[in-house]
This record gives sequence, structure tokens and C-alpha cells, in this order.
Amino acid sequence: AISKRSARAEHRSLLTGEAGYCTVQMESARGKTITPGDVMFAVNKLSRMSRASEESDEESDSEETESESLAFEAEVGKIQLNQESGTACFDMSDDDAENMVAFAKNINTGSNFVILEALAVERGRSFGSGGGGGGGRGRFGG
Repeated sequence: AISKRSARAEHRSLLTGEAGYCTVQMESARGKTITPGDVMFAVNKLSRMSRASEESDEESDSEETESESLAFEAEVGKIQLNQESGTACFDMSDDDAENMVAFAKNINTGSNFVILEALAVERGRSFGSGGGGGGGRGRFGG
């Protein structure tokens, strides 16, 4: 069997494992704790700005220039908050996530966006100890 590898590796969500999605981390540049509302507000606002920027570029470009479009849709999947670090991780489609992160770098949003390659596993002091249901004899035990 011959295997053909595509030029671009397919991402998977770190939160759900879904193919074609990647996980983006949002962190406040001011040290503020991020909420799901902050994620939705920022992504929606950046999406509108990216599409407006693309439209104004099309109007102003009379010559054919090969500029990469950074417009993206504001479709956010699962959002997971990290209370300890004050950050939020959320899923977006591969292309939208890459465009959003690139677009956000040029704008002072008060937040930093990064596509994550891995999630840190937080394990508290009690990880792996206890919690198992006790013996007992069951319902009819004598």
C-alpha cells in the first residue's frame, strides 16, 4: 500500500479531538481573567474588522496584488477556562484560527491569541488518590 502524505498536517482540537479544528488560547495582556463572554466578544469583533478590512482592500486595490486574505468567520466551538492562569482555550476551524491569530497580531486588542500545540495537564495534590467507592456487600449481602 502506498501512502501519500498531504503537504499540510491536519490539526485536531485539543479540547474535543475533532479533526479540522485547532485550539486557540486567549490571554489578557492586562492580567484580567478571561470569561466566555470575553472570548465571544473579541472573536466577533475581530471577525467583523477582518471582513471590513478585506472589503476596503478590495476597493482600494485597482492593481492585482497577491495579498493573503485574513478574513475569518466568528465560529467558536468549545470554550474551556483555566481559572488559575486566567486564560481561556477555545476551538476554531484551522483556517479561521490561523487567520484570526495573524490578524490580531496587527491590532491592539488587549488580548494575546496563540494556537496551542498541546495543553498542560493540571494535576492537583489529590490526583490519583482515593475517591474509589468503598467495599460493601451490595444490596443483598448478608
